[in-house]
Amino acid sequence: MALTDSGAAAALVEPVGPPIFITAGATWYAGDILGVNSSGAWVLADANAPITPLMVAGSSVSSGTLGAPVYMGAVVRGGRYSGGVAGSLLYASATAGQVAEAIATGMGVPFPVGWTLDVSSVFLIPTMSLYGMVARARF
Repeated sequence: MALTDSGAAAALVEPVGPPIFITAGATWYAGDILGVNSSGAWVLADANAPITPLMVAGSSVSSGTLGAPVYMGAVVRGGRYSGGVAGSLLYASATAGQVAEAIATGMGVPFPVGWTLDVSSVFLIPTMSLYGMVARARF
């Protein structure tokens, strides 16, 4: 069964490292993957745009929110994912802010962003594609 990302707010975002506080350039939910658009605003990462995934949203916010917490990596649990198989590599989805087990159609270069931990939990490190990390690690 393939992981389904509903796009809803995650019940829990457990950060890897300290938060970075930014101004939201879009509305997003806890657990969304984020990047910077051509205008320099923080928005939902999108494999088809392409808006390169860089951070994980720590909370749900509205566009224009000041001091929105984001993380370079996080374990995201509950209320968002279903059908995951532990160890599956995840990619930025063609649906902005979401992840998928399949590479988005039409992508020249895929954006790997993390791994599935169990049926409803994932470990996200959106910048892994920038540092050449590959699917060697298994959880």
